[in-house]
Amino acid sequence: MLREASKLCQRLARHGLVVASDGNASLKGKNAIYITRTMSEFEGLSVADWRKMPHKGDPRVDVSSEWRMHQIIFQQLPEIKAIVHCHPVHATSFAVLGLGLDGTLLTETAEFGIIPVVPLAPPGSADLAGGVVKALETGRVACLLAQHGALTVGATFLEAVQRMERLERLAQIQWLVTHRV
Repeated sequence: MLREASKLCQRLARHGLVVASDGNASLKGKNAIYITRTMSEFEGLSVADWRKMPHKGDPRVDVSSEWRMHQIIFQQLPEIKAIVHCHPVHATSFAVLGLGLDGTLLTETAEFGIIPVVPLAPPGSADLAGGVVKALETGRVACLLAQHGALTVGATFLEAVQRMERLERLAQIQWLVTHRV
């Protein structure tokens, strides 16, 4: 499970959707959450870069600074089993501008519907986690984080990764269409 997730995180880096340590990911297990450690770089991510943390309470290990967001999403939206958060250039540009994306522009992203922008909140805060849960609780599978990137979820890690890839492609196409390039 973690070996495959590591390879998928490396794929996100190869595609330019995350640089340096500007991203995090998690998987919901039966008895624990597996989350990338703090400052881990997706480009060379390995099984050793994942940390096990409880479903509730302080993780007490060197997990991503966004651990609270992952934990709260898994607690409040039990159908979600995987989360990917990174800062792809085009999707993040829309987030910085406070503009959502229209998933209905493309057949392959129609499941996204209208992708909202979660209001600005400090990274790692309960406020950010609450905003993300509110954006996803109606069955959405993606959202933008104001001035902070994008987040996708899935029933599997592969699904969450593919949604991030499609989200970035949607942002590129929406930009081109909007500006009639």
